[in-house]
Amino acid sequence: MTKKGWLALGAAAAVIPLLLGVGAFVALTGAVAADQDEQRRQAAYLSGVAQAAPASVKGIGPVMLSAYANAASRTIKLRPKCKGMRWSVLAGFGRVESHHAAGHRIADDGTITPRIIGARLDGSGAGGNTSKVADTDGGTWDDDTAYDRAVGPMQFLPSTWNGPTGQDGNGDGIKDPHNAFDAVLGAAVYLCGTGHSDLSDDNQLRKAALRYNHAGWYADEVLQYVHQYDQAGDVLGNTSSNGPVPVSVSLPSPPAAYQGGATACSYADPTGGRCLTGATAHGYQEILNKWPRWHGGIGCQTPRAEGGEHPLGRACDYTPGTLGTRASDTALAQGWALAAWLRKNADALDVQYVIWQGRIWSINHSQDEGGWGRPYDHGLNNTHTITGGHYDHVHVTYTV
Repeated sequence: MTKKGWLALGAAAAVIPLLLGVGAFVALTGAVAADQDEQRRQAAYLSGVAQAAPASVKGIGPVMLSAYANAASRTIKLRPKCKGMRWSVLAGFGRVESHHAAGHRIADDGTITPRIIGARLDGSGAGGNTSKVADTDGGTWDDDTAYDRAVGPMQFLPSTWNGPTGQDGNGDGIKDPHNAFDAVLGAAVYLCGTGHSDLSDDNQLRKAALRYNHAGWYADEVLQYVHQYDQAGDVLGNTSSNGPVPVSVSLPSPPAAYQGGATACSYADPTGGRCLTGATAHGYQEILNKWPRWHGGIGCQTPRAEGGEHPLGRACDYTPGTLGTRASDTALAQGWALAAWLRKNADALDVQYVIWQGRIWSINHSQDEGGWGRPYDHGLNNTHTITGGHYDHVHVTYTV
């Protein structure tokens, strides 16, 4: 082992993408989430081999999966010379380093308890390392004031983390290697380095793995898992006309087209708000026509000091499960069905954009023609939370 990394190897596991059937929709709980105008959101595409994280991957908890996807999407800004960074690369390292923090509780904000702390690097050979690594952090991260230990789900040494590698991935102002979002973003930055790189090239990816841990067998393990996880994802732009929906869904028939043109916020809001625009009111009714069991579970017009489209009556939120709880199983499939239906029928309904599961699709971006290509990470609320990232509800904004 080198001082740049430490290994915590778990047992092998097969990777099985989640395929969910679509059943009857459950009653929805109205969602209220702050969204800013699409024109102010920045495109955040991956460079190189772009890949959407599946809705679920066996063996990876939902927060860790979100951390992998979020870190991959932010790499383009933090390391603009790096291509090919994707969720599956980070998941490959996370699998070998800590088995995706298995056996530990991971809060929605990424906090991991109990903390993951590796063997004491005192030269005794514990964990297979015979090099002494004296304490560098005063025990802040590893609770050891004599020697360093690897820490967190990505197993960084404190000296590495406290350098340029440390990142704040969840926006709380703290760079914590024991936080899933922070640690995974730090791993993405570390693997990319500061020069030009293309991690879609296995040779370059292997070199990055050897920087993380200078052992051939380690690099072999990592690449094996990366390739398995690659198979679990949907390559963007290479999907059906419904877009890359990572669950099995069947869509209802097309809606009646909206013919009313631009209107003021003058239509009644059945969800309890002040008013809706004509297109929003029409979209609301068409959704109920297709899914008549949806009643009392939609939130549309709401006053918000921070702005966005909800106060204008141009947006609605649909929660397929429970507000504040990450959608899973049937609720997840139901949300994808609605999101895919809105995307497919955007022209007829005058849909401007749809947000769901940390992804955004918009008529304003030609890159979105292939599907759910852009990570949603520029909302007015903290997009790393379940509601702020739209992991519990589908948001739709209409053009008029």
